[in-house]
Amino acid sequence: MKFSLYVIIPAGIAIAFFAMQYLTATEDGGPGGMTRAEIESELQVQGYAQVLDLIEDSFPDRHEAYMDDVAQVISDPTLPQARKGQRVLTITQDFTDEMRRENAVFVGRATEDGLLELQRATLAVLVALESTPELCVQAAVAGPNGLARYDKARIDPALTGRVSRAVFEAIAEGRVQPAPRDAPSEADWELFLKDWLATAPEMAEVIRVFLAGETEDSARYCAGAISFLRQLLQDGSPEGLRIMAEYSQTAAAR
Repeated sequence: MKFSLYVIIPAGIAIAFFAMQYLTATEDGGPGGMTRAEIESELQVQGYAQVLDLIEDSFPDRHEAYMDDVAQVISDPTLPQARKGQRVLTITQDFTDEMRRENAVFVGRATEDGLLELQRATLAVLVALESTPELCVQAAVAGPNGLARYDKARIDPALTGRVSRAVFEAIAEGRVQPAPRDAPSEADWELFLKDWLATAPEMAEVIRVFLAGETEDSARYCAGAISFLRQLLQDGSPEGLRIMAEYSQTAAAR
């Protein structure tokens, strides 16, 4: 029996550190830009400075090409200053999304600690959205990039930044010191589901809604997604680890 499961996909927007001086109208800011301090603060909160560093360490040629693209936007005399920042944001979002999807296979080869951190970060996002179940479902199924701009802004950037960092840290681990694992078997899933139901018998209905993909029942689906991640985190068995690795890899590829 094979299940279609969903997880928040980390993704988002960033600004290249070196571009700050070009995107800032003056040192103290001006009508057309953010202050240097505001940009640095945004990078730190979002976690994308660290993400770009991780990408540079693992894929220096791709990172250099990305920086060239950003530099081309910054130096374009025909592009209004107010639009340059948005273009850089779009380029960076596309770049980080592309790198995550292309290298998702390495997420499944990360250490157990790396996978656990990724699931803890993902769980924190969904728990934060539990009071808005429709948004929780959208985030669980499509990830932040699947949300409308207004809805995306309702998620704490510190939470989504943590997810994004965890994904690229897992990619780095899986490339340098891969942990080979078999794909989970039918028996693995059966044992996991049996333990999950035994651990949380009161959650039987939300578990069913989640596994069936009944996203229209948003409150129960969200609760089921949260319960699933909690079970992954506490399972601790070889079977559970294989499921968590495959699940994390599949989620990163979306």
